[in-house]
Parts: sequence; C-alpha cells; structure tokens
Amino acid sequence: MGRISGLVPSRFLTLLAHLVVVITLFWSRDSNIQACLPLTFTTEEYKTQDIQLVAALAVTLGLFAVELAGFFSGVSMFNSTQSLLSIGAHCSASVALSFFIFERWECTTYWYIFVFCRLTKQQESSQSGVNPRGLRDQERRQQQTKVFNKVLEAGQELKCSDRLSRAEGVRRA
Repeated sequence: MGRISGLVPSRFLTLLAHLVVVITLFWSRDSNIQACLPLTFTTEEYKTQDIQLVAALAVTLGLFAVELAGFFSGVSMFNSTQSLLSIGAHCSASVALSFFIFERWECTTYWYIFVFCRLTKQQESSQSGVNPRGLRDQERRQQQTKVFNKVLEAGQELKCSDRLSRAEGVRRA
C-alpha cells in the first residue's frame, strides 16, 4: 500500500467543515435575511430575500454533491495541486461564511464569497488537467490548436479569394 498523503484528509475535513457551515447557515438564515432588509419591511420583502438566499444555498449544496461525488470516485482525490487549491478555497469559504453568520452580513455578500471560491475552483480544475468534459488539458489544447488552424486556413483562403477578386476588378477597370 502507498502512504497516505496529508492532503487527502485535510481536503476531506475542509470540505466537511464548509458543508457544516453551509447547513448551519441554512438553519439560521433568519438573522441574515433581516440584515438584508430595512428596519421596517413587509412579509413579501422578507419572503423574496428568503427565496434568494435559499436558492443560493441550494446551488451551493448541489455543487457540494458534485464535488463530493468526484472526490469519492477518486477522480480528483490524489491530485496534489487540486487538493491544495480545494483546501484553500473551502477553508476561506468556511471562515468567511462563519463571519457571515455571526456578524449578520447582508445577503449579497454571500454571492461575493460564492464567486470568489468558485473562481478558485474553476482555476483548480483548469490547472489540474481535468475539465468538465473529462478531457485532459493536452487533448483539449490539441483540439483547440486544430480548430485554430482551421480558422486560420479559412481566413487565409478568404484573404486570397478577396485579393484575387480585387485584382480582377482592377484589371477590368
């Protein structure tokens, strides 16, 4: 058996910590919703803010399901670069969401935290070599190079035909 890297358990623990904080936020979202509203608000305004925050939390939980499925399937478990970026993103999200809960930040702040951690995760997937379609970066670059070359060839053919038509127009005149 190979030795167990310290990154795998750390990544698992930060994933679970972030998940626990999101579930805690889901249960105690009332104070954050009230922070989003003016001092006097209607029940309709409250329901609107509640629906928006619940939708954000539902998206987060859905992405957790995808990430945990990828982690437990072993696709990204032993990739050290991906593990380090995942640990950083989930640890910072856990701390930021803890402040979000305890300091009763406004609801729009949740989206800033979400986007920051998602961008980190997006960079992680592009740097780790696994993209959403399951292709390696090298294969993807080869495909992009082929497409780019085809576009260049088509552009050169267009320029050549354009030059020929111009030359013929000059000769006729």
